[in-house]
Amino acid sequence: MSNIFFDIGTHTAQELFVLTGKRSFILYHYFLWWSDWFFRVIKSFFLRNRNYSYGVGRFKVSPVHVSFEEHLKLISLFIKGTNFIKDIKIFSIDPNFYLTPSYLKDLPRNMDITYLPIVLPFYSESKCCDILPFYITPDGLSSSLSPVKNSNKLFIPMITFRCLLNYLSDLGLLTKDSNFYLRLNCEGAEFSVIDDALRFLNTSPVILGSINDVSKKFGSESLDSLHNLISHSGSSFIYFKGTDPSTWLSSVSIFSSMVNK
Repeated sequence: MSNIFFDIGTHTAQELFVLTGKRSFILYHYFLWWSDWFFRVIKSFFLRNRNYSYGVGRFKVSPVHVSFEEHLKLISLFIKGTNFIKDIKIFSIDPNFYLTPSYLKDLPRNMDITYLPIVLPFYSESKCCDILPFYITPDGLSSSLSPVKNSNKLFIPMITFRCLLNYLSDLGLLTKDSNFYLRLNCEGAEFSVIDDALRFLNTSPVILGSINDVSKKFGSESLDSLHNLISHSGSSFIYFKGTDPSTWLSSVSIFSSMVNK
């Protein structure tokens, strides 16, 4: 049975860098995590009325609330530099073709990775294919489907995830019985992507990343519906953010068994 990893919303490939054991990235963000904690302590001392709580913003958990054993495991990610997804076929999806490919080049060269510069729609019922305007900013970091100040307007292809899965299946690149891993951060399209995946697959996918954009785009009730959809399907969701070391181990553990085989 094949293993398929969809990285949807790749952008600067931060989560892929963690899963492929990019040492410089891992060390840098582990250091920033501790640095952030140190400056929070200093600020809370001088600005006693300020609340520098975790759970929102950049980091989910303070490094001092992570066990010593877990810190050793995080440090081992840097020391060993293990590529946990080296034997998995990866599809990277991100419409920002000016930005994303330059970061994908920094991944190990023996990776089986296909980059698709396309947009996935917010609704599963959208027509299969379309051409949509895309606004690219000079730095590439604030590019969006919605108009952005000081951006260039381009046109890119849109395809529903349902149709994409059928196309890839027809090409023999995946099957309904493949082991699916979905890493998501796609500005509110997470609901349609997960719904399409569940309708296509005979298996339950593992879902990683962030799905909170659904709430920002459609409201908290839609996010609750998405959590219910995931739960009732037998799938699991794991919060995973490439720049937040407190989220790394739960995601890495999913793939570690493949490396140890």
